[in-house]
Amino acid sequence: MAQNINDYSGYELYDFLMDQDFKYWALENDEDADSYWLAVMNHYPDKKQIILEARKIVLSLKKTNTASSDRKQALWDSIAAEIDDKAMDQPGVKKISIRSLYVYTAAAMVIMGLSVVFWLNHGAGLVSVTTGNGESKAVVLPDSSVVQLAANSSITYSKEAEQGNIREVYVTGEAWFKVIHLNKNPSHILAKERFVVHLQHAFDVEVLGTVFSVNDRRGKAVVNLESGAVKVITPENQLLLKPGQSAVMAQKKVTILKTERLSTATHKWHNNTLLMDKTTVKEVIAVLEDNYGIKINVTVSAVLEKQLDGSIPLNDEHRALLILKSITGMESSRQMNTVTLTPN
Repeated sequence: MAQNINDYSGYELYDFLMDQDFKYWALENDEDADSYWLAVMNHYPDKKQIILEARKIVLSLKKTNTASSDRKQALWDSIAAEIDDKAMDQPGVKKISIRSLYVYTAAAMVIMGLSVVFWLNHGAGLVSVTTGNGESKAVVLPDSSVVQLAANSSITYSKEAEQGNIREVYVTGEAWFKVIHLNKNPSHILAKERFVVHLQHAFDVEVLGTVFSVNDRRGKAVVNLESGAVKVITPENQLLLKPGQSAVMAQKKVTILKTERLSTATHKWHNNTLLMDKTTVKEVIAVLEDNYGIKINVTVSAVLEKQLDGSIPLNDEHRALLILKSITGMESSRQMNTVTLTPN
């Protein structure tokens, strides 16, 4: 018997991820649902790969989506306890706000250490997504904006963004954003139409709808704008970026803000690859260390200034180190998480 199939002709990845029937199929062992979605893939063969990729994402998030509402509150209580060494549920102790939590680097580290992912289910509360070594994750926010997290990174946000409040996210590490444009009247921007990314070091990025990436590592924050426009905000400065520009701020020099050309190392987000164009070995090593959580030592300092072309994977540590060894012409040895490159 032919099945009645909904219209999925306009669906992209995030549409499937936000579809409750699709998520039910991905998460439950249901023969009727299996039959229906097989029929969908037969009816829309051009959507098959997108459907399979979306199902893979849902299943990967399922592994850590076991926390109840009480467990979620307990998690954030433990984070606050790490900050002030007091249990937040003790009488007379004031709870710390979401923004206050983010101000403390210790809180971000606890979030990453716990490696907890709360999937986009119903109900108020916080959602935190983290990645490990060599791991990348796609995140669809309540407004359907898409975030791609790089390895060893995290994003935290509130579901209250769905209720007409300003859209805010808190990021550590590195992430790529494609923000949904809600504003219809540029001369009158409502709070719910704003989208703000909070980085460490009192550094915020405000957008309406655009494509950009942020990198908050090694004592400095960098914003790379691909399209649209973003406003970079510090307590003392504001700067409007144009496509192809970057804003850079050193951790201990929050008043210094400037634009500069994009790095010679480009993160190709959708295939987890680092593209090198006359990129120094020093810069490549920094990316690999941040991405894989390792330490790379070079015994000949002059090698660090050698310029490289080509690509290195960001989701395969073994292959990445083999490529680095080959293109630098050096031998490598390893002890635990420390890799040493020496001349042949």
